[in-house]
Amino acid sequence: MFSFKYTPRLKSDYILVLPSWYPSEVSPFNGDFNQRFVEAVSLKVPQIVLYVVGKPNIPQTYFTLTVKGNLKTYLVYYPLKKNILGKIYAKINYFITQAKFLKLILKQNGLPKLTQVYVFWMAGIAAFTLKKIYSIPYIITEHWTGFYKNSPSDMYKNNFLIRYIFKMILKSANHFIAVAYKLKNRILEWSPKAMVTVIPNVVDTSIFYLQPTTDKKHSFRFVHASTMRIQKNSIGLLNGFENAVKENNNLELLLVGHVPQNIEDKINASVLLQQKVTCLGEVPYTTVKDIMLTGDAYIMFSRYENLPCVILEALCCGLPVITTDAGGCAEVISPSNGIVVQNENEMELTQAILEMVNNRASYNSFTISQDATKLFNYKTVSAQIVNVYENIA
Repeated sequence: MFSFKYTPRLKSDYILVLPSWYPSEVSPFNGDFNQRFVEAVSLKVPQIVLYVVGKPNIPQTYFTLTVKGNLKTYLVYYPLKKNILGKIYAKINYFITQAKFLKLILKQNGLPKLTQVYVFWMAGIAAFTLKKIYSIPYIITEHWTGFYKNSPSDMYKNNFLIRYIFKMILKSANHFIAVAYKLKNRILEWSPKAMVTVIPNVVDTSIFYLQPTTDKKHSFRFVHASTMRIQKNSIGLLNGFENAVKENNNLELLLVGHVPQNIEDKINASVLLQQKVTCLGEVPYTTVKDIMLTGDAYIMFSRYENLPCVILEALCCGLPVITTDAGGCAEVISPSNGIVVQNENEMELTQAILEMVNNRASYNSFTISQDATKLFNYKTVSAQIVNVYENIA
């Protein structure tokens, strides 16, 4: 399927980036954490991004090319068909379209120094193929919750053939970057000899940083920003919050993001939640920061995660965080910047909410922001990634 017969074999100094998730016209927030990794690395290393995605209701394939400093980005859209064979057609079209544009990039720019894959499935297949043909090493930066067995996308549930392809891609990678130590352990289950470096997600600290606010509120305000799907356990969050309000009426909760019908129904069924919960809907990325700065704390009650950027962004804004021990969430939380509760334990969540409110003076917003900014800014994270590159290329 991949044909690079006429591609020059001269090596160049750029990194070829193949993300499985990336912001596009189809989904502007999908994989935005990958985009921030890429932007951070582009401060030091030339990169060419190729992201291929199906788009409904278009007659033919088209692409956009943007150039920003060291970074070239190809966003390629191919038609999605709505029929019985649509899924099969989409997969075939994905690989054909990807191969076509890979050939174009390699002809124009020569062979890359290495390939960087963000989320191995499915972009990792191309990286594996390039390694077999041209001996181009590849690195996988992984965020996928499919590595966890309590996730609906659990990799272990796939059939033998797909699991074989998973292992083939993972075992052939030259190096992994995992955003959490728990994820590192899951990767090693699939590729026991893998070299894995843990590097956290990156935050645009030119946007997310501590600023004074003129919002003179009286209630203790929690902020929650997410997709509010099953992963985030928003129903459990509302249950825990409602029980806390019964003991301390001086609380409020802002929900940022699309509110599914079940969440809306849950709020409408409770007088307390109607009074204490405000749904702000989907807002621009920078507006999330403005909302955080009006809050006293950030709260998340996820069933499974790796390392959500929104937790890191909240810390950079100086907010203490309540989160579960899912994935790497607990790895960035200490008694000085938040509270970790057990997944699904609504009673423990209620107690954490009340504890945080009662001990609000023990959280120093300046220190929380300063410590997080040092760890998660573009410069610090990009230096760690480039160090991995230099040890491989």
